[in-house]
Amino acid sequence: MWSCGMRYSRRSQISLRILGLALLVVFSCAGVRARQSDQATSQVSPAWKDAIARLASRIGNLAWTERAVSIEVKNISSLTEAEAASISQELKAELQRLRFSVVPQDSAATQMTVTLSEGVEGYVWVAEIRHGPTLETEMVSAPRNGLPGKGSDTTVSLEQRLVWQQPGRFLDFVVEVKPAFASTVVVIEPNQLTFYRSADFTNWQAVRSIDIPVPSPTLRDPFGLIDEANGNAYVGPAGDVFKPTARCTGGFDDPDRLQCSKWSGERVVPAHPKVPHREQSEKVFLGEDCGGNLVVLATGSNDWTEPDAIQGYLVSGREASAVPSGSELNFAGPVVALQAGSRDDNARAIVHNLKTGNYEGYIVTANCGN
Repeated sequence: MWSCGMRYSRRSQISLRILGLALLVVFSCAGVRARQSDQATSQVSPAWKDAIARLASRIGNLAWTERAVSIEVKNISSLTEAEAASISQELKAELQRLRFSVVPQDSAATQMTVTLSEGVEGYVWVAEIRHGPTLETEMVSAPRNGLPGKGSDTTVSLEQRLVWQQPGRFLDFVVEVKPAFASTVVVIEPNQLTFYRSADFTNWQAVRSIDIPVPSPTLRDPFGLIDEANGNAYVGPAGDVFKPTARCTGGFDDPDRLQCSKWSGERVVPAHPKVPHREQSEKVFLGEDCGGNLVVLATGSNDWTEPDAIQGYLVSGREASAVPSGSELNFAGPVVALQAGSRDDNARAIVHNLKTGNYEGYIVTANCGN
């Protein structure tokens, strides 16, 4: 009996009829495989893509300096082989978008095993991530049919990751993680910009500090902004229209290239979203699309002597009012600065911890789900 994938023996004498039949089977198998490939691709629904993106984002937040990873996907759920394969392919693509290199296990600095399981309410996808002696686990849920559940609303859930802390005030920060290089954190203070490096993301060493020209009289309420995309940083008085008094240029991948000097110009800070009862809070638009809505993050409206929180909101357009979504993310002090991050789903928050007195820099990630 002919079957797809069978191996044909070589014979010098073969009839044209058998040859024709063989060719027919080969083309039929190719068509079946093509259709299965198309089906596998189409089986990654938007809801499943969202779950995959959340899982990849949580893996990316671990921020290893070595970004070569291997992935093994195990399916112990009712998902078909084609569906499991498409999820595996989508996860690999998402990790590559986050600047990971997916390599064979024997070449990987990090090994990942993703188990596709399920519970009563839907699928549960668990990633076990081994990096050297460290083993970490991340988990996301996904709807069983790839569609949002009936009667459930799309919500924003927030996660925080502490990146930097120091006794003195700082205005903004940025994290650079590249394969084969040590991790770099760039911190901008009212009067200087400093590069720190670490091989393990814990023991940081200052590699260069650059003085920032300070105006006279000294700014009472300085505002700092790092424009990571264009490799610039600015310091100036706070206000709806930001008029920097100093600019640092040259990019953040090489400390020796960056220089700071006096500068005069205008950078219009993006319009604040309309958040009811939080008119005086720090607010920022994210590029994340959540059920057709934009995601907004906003702090509380209390003064800077009390603990604070960041709340996620959904807004249908930049002129519409924001509607709260999900639970607040609480901090041990006021959020003194909030900036949109380098990715659509995150922001940079600076908190003055009232218990320790330190200023802390957090990456806040917004996850969209049900």
